[in-house]
Amino acid sequence: QKLWSNTPLQTRVAALLKFNKLLSEESDELAALLSMEMGKPKKHAGGEIAATQTRIKFLADNVEQACAPITMTDTAGFTERIEYEPLGVVANISAWNFPYFVSSNVFAAALLTGNSVVFKPSEYTPLTGAAIARLLHQAGVPENAFQLVQ
Repeated sequence: QKLWSNTPLQTRVAALLKFNKLLSEESDELAALLSMEMGKPKKHAGGEIAATQTRIKFLADNVEQACAPITMTDTAGFTERIEYEPLGVVANISAWNFPYFVSSNVFAAALLTGNSVVFKPSEYTPLTGAAIARLLHQAGVPENAFQLVQ
């Protein structure tokens, strides 16, 4: 966890944006897999993947501002600040009905802010969960920063 939390923010952002690119490149195959696993029409599965990409892009675009230190008071040698630090390890137990979108709200925000993730996909979408892990690792997120538990 320390390795990932010490990774520069721009490197973490780049990894999540690369994950987005990989989602786009494999969207047809990923949508077909999701449809096969849980019965969602392929068109809806593709829509979920596209919505996931939009959410991740929003988080990546806003993480620096959201985590910037805030000075509350700075007078007469007294400074009061709010600073943000990674929590450590975040558990992400995913839903079966929107496995990309719901889980990305947790794992993308956690990874961008320097946290490691233990990811447990639904028992109804284990192959989709494995695809998420594979693509995150391929995008540059270390295996010890995003761990899949089936």
